[in-house]
Amino acid sequence: MTEILAASSIITPLVVGVTGLIKTQMKNYKLLPVINVIAGILLGVLYAVNLAPQDLAIYAWAGAVSGLAAGGLFDLGNSVIQSEE
Repeated sequence: MTEILAASSIITPLVVGVTGLIKTQMKNYKLLPVINVIAGILLGVLYAVNLAPQDLAIYAWAGAVSGLAAGGLFDLGNSVIQSEE
């Protein structure tokens, strides 16, 4: 469990960056949570392939958690911006 959380703390900013790039090309943000999770899983798998191929499933789960966390950061940012307006 600690490996998943440690890897998530590294992968989450990467997922936020990747989805930020994807978000500039989108007009409708309804699919953004799904894109977050998919990007997180892909980045987690790439992370595992480079560092620990035997723990591929652990890092894929860490990527999924990172994708969910990135979605929460996006929603939090939107709510703060909307409350200021």
